[in-house]
Amino acid sequence: MASYTQEDLAAINEAIVNPAKAVTINGESVQYRDLADLLLIKREILADLQGGQSAASPMQFPQTSRGL
Repeated sequence: MASYTQEDLAAINEAIVNPAKAVTINGESVQYRDLADLLLIKREILADLQGGQSAASPMQFPQTSRGL
């Protein structure tokens, strides 16, 4: 996993607020196709900054008494 900084997170947040086609992270220019790509990399950066802990919520499955 790459080592991200708070500045990288700020760049992604700025790109989300002001839709951008490119952002520089770790000295490399990255082009994004849409908002989903920006949100995906934001989760990766947050997980890296939190020491590898997932920023996504855990997956939950519905439980029913009579099946699906």
